[in-house]
Amino acid sequence: MRSDPRRYFQVNHPRLPGGIGYFDTIGFDPRGSRAQIQHRIDFDGIEVYNGFDITQPDRVEQVLHDYWALLDFGWRYTATGSSDSHRIQYQWAGYPRTMVTINPTAAAEELVPADPMVVVENLKKSHATVTSGPLIELAAGDARPGDELATAGDPVPVHVRVRAAPWIDVTKVEIVVGQIDGRWSVAQSFDVLSRPLAIGAEEGTLAEAQDRTVRFDRDLAITVGSGNGWIAVVARGARPMGDVLPFVNVAPLAFTNPIFVVRHPSPSPPFPAGGRRPSP
Repeated sequence: MRSDPRRYFQVNHPRLPGGIGYFDTIGFDPRGSRAQIQHRIDFDGIEVYNGFDITQPDRVEQVLHDYWALLDFGWRYTATGSSDSHRIQYQWAGYPRTMVTINPTAAAEELVPADPMVVVENLKKSHATVTSGPLIELAAGDARPGDELATAGDPVPVHVRVRAAPWIDVTKVEIVVGQIDGRWSVAQSFDVLSRPLAIGAEEGTLAEAQDRTVRFDRDLAITVGSGNGWIAVVARGARPMGDVLPFVNVAPLAFTNPIFVVRHPSPSPPFPAGGRRPSP
């Protein structure tokens, strides 16, 4: 599946209780070593944020840590989020969701219906962010989430912008950095001033309303280290979204797929013997 460009293959809700979560089933420990893994892990992506976990932030954080640990092992996976809505009540469609970037430089007037196969192609390349509210833009030069940035420079200059609708709270932005065969960490953290809840018609022009969506917009210098590594961004809010999601006491969360910082090109480690798919 992983080698088939027409298909995207992911492991869903890997920590869901009741014997359903795959990472629990195989005994995956994100604090362990790459050698511990002896089961199939040859998927394209990981559903990091699942709608069943939207009121269980600790479980979402656990899978985020799983995902970042796998990146540190040298394997590249796409992080996704989906609402997995089975009922009209309590499982709201679209919270969370995966935003797939098709053409990051396209102007609004150039937007056209997306070709589903182009969506699959870009999702496999990790050109995506995950959100239950905030929208994150991450760039390092021309590199966006899922791209490689070949550079010997350190720190790495990046630009981060976080937007949010008036009813979405944003109070913190975190820059997460990992290194192959190292250990990921929150390299920089920024407090963002919370805004009062606003619901109703927007005042002023469209441009003025768009400007108000920007909650964080900075050029940053991120230290990655001398080896191959990666940079990702997390945005969090403190105020629950009960005004738009009745019966659900959940705060906003968003995160990006990483930009891969390449100091020296090297192949990903092979999958464990029990986890290799035969070549097509």
